[in-house]
Amino acid sequence: MCTASGNRTSSHVSQLLMDSRMKNGIRVICLCLAIGFVGCGPNDAPRLAKAKGVVTLNGKPLSNVGITFFPTGAGPMAIGKTNDKGEFVMMTTKPGDGACVGTHQVTLGAAEEGSSEFSSVSQIPKKYELPTTSGLTVDVKDGELNDFKLEISK
Repeated sequence: MCTASGNRTSSHVSQLLMDSRMKNGIRVICLCLAIGFVGCGPNDAPRLAKAKGVVTLNGKPLSNVGITFFPTGAGPMAIGKTNDKGEFVMMTTKPGDGACVGTHQVTLGAAEEGSSEFSSVSQIPKKYELPTTSGLTVDVKDGELNDFKLEISK
């Protein structure tokens, strides 16, 4: 009788220890998740400023051109697409939200993959496709009108 009772007590203690370990494991997971979310608040989001402009080739507006702003510091890149007048508005996560405040290297290329619109995209020299060779930079400023004229030539 003592043995059976001892086994039951031993089993009960083992169950309590296992429950305690699971609870501790869950606590550790919750703590890790809480720590992981620290720093993900709205105050940590990059400062954005409205940014727009026009792209021209030898003074003539270019339509259906994709523009990308690559920040030289931290932050997401911004994209835009020119309309028939060569005008664009930049966005990061939602239309028109702008670009990160700071200096950006700029690239120009097809607004849509596979685009072959002869009158604009095919006229852009290849050097403008990479941030390291385009030679185009912009400085997006907080609280200012960021209206850029991107004049390129062949």
